[in-house]
Amino acid sequence: MEISETNLIINHIENCLVNRDMTIVLIAGNSRAGKSTLSNEILDYFNEKNIYTQRIELDNWIISVDQRTEKMNVFDRFNASKIEEDFKVLTRGSTLQLDAYEAKSRGRTRIQKSISLIKKGVVIVEGVIALGLSSLVSYADIRIYVDIDESIRKERFIEFYTNKGLAINEIENTYLNRLEDEFKLIDSTKANANIIYKR
Repeated sequence: MEISETNLIINHIENCLVNRDMTIVLIAGNSRAGKSTLSNEILDYFNEKNIYTQRIELDNWIISVDQRTEKMNVFDRFNASKIEEDFKVLTRGSTLQLDAYEAKSRGRTRIQKSISLIKKGVVIVEGVIALGLSSLVSYADIRIYVDIDESIRKERFIEFYTNKGLAINEIENTYLNRLEDEFKLIDSTKANANIIYKR
């Protein structure tokens, strides 16, 4: 199903909540597509309705840039197998302790994040690879792929890495490398979505 309005997605979530205490929503798509913007819109709506909400960002599992190798693809960089292991722990009611990932430095911090699943409300699991992880796909009630025109996404990509302090040639090289080891792989996970959200 292709949707371009956030309120239609919210309607789907509300329909799910009629029949269950907790609804899990996956939001995936390539970097700079607008996943966080959509997450914020959904969370703001349900917070105003006094419905419990939670956002779990898969960026928290990203491997530090100094530990990456050229052979790694996007699933390796996100430590995909660890995410799936940890979600099994979360669904059993346990709490995780993670060292936070800092996007600007592309490294881990000493600030620990404590994560446990709420038992009632709306849980958003947001991340580039979310629809490529079979266990998360099976847990989720709603699976959203955020799609965007590639020229717009590339502009955002360049701006994002410019703000990180990378030189333009580094950014271009990163973009070209990611076309093969990230963007095409993530595009293929669109098949696991039940909603395609057009930005």
